[in-house]
Amino acid sequence: MVRTPEQISYNMSRIRSTNTRQENKLCTELYKRGIFSFERHAKDIPGCPDLVFRARRAAVFCDGDFWHGYDWEHKRERIKSNRGYWIPKIERNMVRDKAVTYSLGAQGWKILRFWEHDIKNNATAVADTIVSAVCRLPQPPYRLAELNAGIGELRLALEQQAACVSVLAAEAGCQARKAYAHQFGSEPLADLRLDALRSCLSQQSIDIILAHLTDLTPSQLRRYKRPPLNSRDILNLIERARPCAFLLTGTAKLINLRDGNDALSLVRRLIMGMNYHLAGIRWEADALSESCLDGVRLAEHNGAGKTKELICLLGFDRERVKNADDLEAVLPAGLGEFRSKEKMCVLGTETCYHIELALPDFLNETSKNRLLQRACQPGTVRPLLELMIRCLEGTLCHL
Repeated sequence: MVRTPEQISYNMSRIRSTNTRQENKLCTELYKRGIFSFERHAKDIPGCPDLVFRARRAAVFCDGDFWHGYDWEHKRERIKSNRGYWIPKIERNMVRDKAVTYSLGAQGWKILRFWEHDIKNNATAVADTIVSAVCRLPQPPYRLAELNAGIGELRLALEQQAACVSVLAAEAGCQARKAYAHQFGSEPLADLRLDALRSCLSQQSIDIILAHLTDLTPSQLRRYKRPPLNSRDILNLIERARPCAFLLTGTAKLINLRDGNDALSLVRRLIMGMNYHLAGIRWEADALSESCLDGVRLAEHNGAGKTKELICLLGFDRERVKNADDLEAVLPAGLGEFRSKEKMCVLGTETCYHIELALPDFLNETSKNRLLQRACQPGTVRPLLELMIRCLEGTLCHL
């Protein structure tokens, strides 16, 4: 049947540029593999990629065979109608594709392009290619971001387990920043505005995030000229950076906070909303109750004989860390029992975990005591960070 120019024009106008059948088919294959952390048609990325793994700086393009010039040397001869329009248009598309690929590559992005017929014929193989490209485990030195960095005790504990490079540290407290600089030689950012931190995190990939969760109420935070990041802000940054692993620490007061900053709300969002595995959290039938937090409580003992109860959220990206579920064999009753063992035989570490924190001499004793009271002892979280590194290395063993 010979189509009229009007019919051809109508048919071409009905072809969709987004949410095409092949694109939806590819997304379905990714969902089957537990991959959910991509955006579709991100207009702020050059070329408006069909799928964007923003935190991993990977862009996926599903190129239509006709519109993007597949086998162009032969296919251009098969265009019979309106050649003066279609041939220049498709060639402009091909030039633009090369320019977009070059631009994104120069910015450090990983570009994956697939033809429409490849997805149609074997969407499974295409999805496997994407997974192998974007779901790799990071390699040391690990890229580290610290939020509410304090005096850097979490970084100090991590550096004893693996090589890492701090690409971002942020802390609101002036004296804490000075103590951090005394410890590591560089002062954390004082600008804790969410937009500024998002911009910093979006320019590079982050492997690990360490953060202190504040137990201050919203009314208490408003009294600060430069307040620390609240818990929801930290989760927003984790969602943007999509680290492979993180450790969030805070006091047991987090359980009683409200407005979405309480520990249970954080756990619910991390597990159900962001697809992270949290060590020590046990829940069934999509139901999370306060009893789920029993497995993430830690008792910290200081040198003065006092005890402080901590909440420690050790999380792993399910899309990349496939052995995270093995943690439950290592932590049969949660982090508390694991931490209280006389010997960490599974990790082969010693019984003494005390790590000295070096504070600058120009701080008076009152300031030093205040900073130490707010900080957690690095030795308390060191076994958890060792577990983190074992998971990232794929060397986690069972009891």
